[in-house]
Amino acid sequence: MKKSLLVGAGFLGAMLLAAPAMAATQMKAGYYLVLHFVTAANVNGAGSCLEPVGAYYNSQVYYPGPSKKGYTSYIWFSTNAVFGNEIESYPETQAAGVSTWSGNYTSQFLPGGKAITGTFNTTETITDANSGIAATTLTYPVTGGGTCTTTLQLNQLYTGK
Repeated sequence: MKKSLLVGAGFLGAMLLAAPAMAATQMKAGYYLVLHFVTAANVNGAGSCLEPVGAYYNSQVYYPGPSKKGYTSYIWFSTNAVFGNEIESYPETQAAGVSTWSGNYTSQFLPGGKAITGTFNTTETITDANSGIAATTLTYPVTGGGTCTTTLQLNQLYTGK
């Protein structure tokens, strides 16, 4: 039931808040609770992805508004026998009215983990000014020398400024 609820509702994100699907709707600047659901995880080369297919985890995201710097995702997770925290920083957000966003992001694993840089590609559907769903693909280096491409569904819910 949980899994079908997550899939039916979509995923939060990025992590990734994009511009409205309809001209009259724009998500608010502020903090969002985001639920991430892993729908695909594929390694190219040696190593393994951090999150297996079917895993889900939460984050708190700060969305500064359209065309602004400062989009940051604060993730806490317990997946694939890995426990910890991660802070992801993203480039300037997309403009109002644009439903896709892509580029490079940096990630710092805590405590004491190394920083990595990866790429992301997100398509956002705005539900209303307080919520949205997104499909996000992340590609990042993994221990062993390969790269992982992970696809996520994200559910985003506004929690305040």
